[in-house]
Amino acid sequence: MSVGVAELDQQHQQLLSIINDLIDHQHETIYSETVSSCFGKLVAYTRRHFALEEDMMRAYGFPGLDAHKAQHVQFIENLVDMMLELDHVSMHDLLAFLTAWFDQHICHDDQHYAAYFARSGGN
Repeated sequence: MSVGVAELDQQHQQLLSIINDLIDHQHETIYSETVSSCFGKLVAYTRRHFALEEDMMRAYGFPGLDAHKAQHVQFIENLVDMMLELDHVSMHDLLAFLTAWFDQHICHDDQHYAAYFARSGGN
């Protein structure tokens, strides 16, 4: 899961920690204070993380920046949509979405820029 950049790897671990907090509270209602707090923290932290990741891709001249950024925009839009439609979102659906995204995006998609950074001498 490492992308070879310590700060991004730490942020990925923090994102996973927030998702794990949601998993720990999966039996609570999606409206609970704890779940709501975790959800808000996830959105805010993800935005900061994406901004740093995109800045680094830009600095290294990563050719896949636009496509990767579009994935980030789509993810945030999906999260915001879920927040706005909590009446129609179950904890199961939210967790399934988050774990699938983490697996696909961080463990697969982010590896493209990781390989590019490594070839470019980034760490």
